[in-house]
Amino acid sequence: MKTFSNPASRAVALLLTGALLAPTGLLAGQAASAQQTAEPPLQAPEPRVPGGSASRRIAPGAIRLIVLEGHNISNSILTKTSITPVVQVLDSNDQPVPGADVTFEAPPPSTTAPGGMFGKAPIATVKSDIVGQATAEFTPNWVPGRFAIKVRAVLGEQKTETIIAQFNDPQALVAGVQDPPKRWYKNWKWWAVIAAGATAGAILATRAGGGGSPTITITPSPVGIGGPR
Repeated sequence: MKTFSNPASRAVALLLTGALLAPTGLLAGQAASAQQTAEPPLQAPEPRVPGGSASRRIAPGAIRLIVLEGHNISNSILTKTSITPVVQVLDSNDQPVPGADVTFEAPPPSTTAPGGMFGKAPIATVKSDIVGQATAEFTPNWVPGRFAIKVRAVLGEQKTETIIAQFNDPQALVAGVQDPPKRWYKNWKWWAVIAAGATAGAILATRAGGGGSPTITITPSPVGIGGPR
């Protein structure tokens, strides 16, 4: 750097040097200030589910269906009434899954096979609500007999399904839960058959024994064991 012996010349040189360096320092200060005040990049909002709570992360293949109402029930053909099927979609932690696509599918319309309609179609698709439940109004047809309603739930790439068994009853006045079949030993008809067989065996033994003190042998007739026909 060149030196100046004259004080006046030295002062002029310092002023010129400061003027040249000032823009550089200003630019550096502005850059540092901009770096400090720069806002972080915007992030996508967290997905929400109905009700305003944040959605949970659900493991692939973890959802499942349970039937709350409508399974093993009898529909009344006389009054065209039924128990509306209700299902619930749950995750692997047994927590409700809202927003899943739930499809109810009855057998194809037929004049010779039991089934029914969801409104005007045999298929209905609805969304599971905030508690993971889904339902669809069902009306039985005029054909008596047993049938099954297929239920599928889809959430993204996750799928699950189940079956709802129902029966179109031509004699029931109202829809309701089917009575379980009675066991053979709880049916009075079987005991009547056993008693009749025992009585007949006793009579035959008495007649065959002749005079004196007869020995009565009770021989029940063979009885098949099984459910009611």
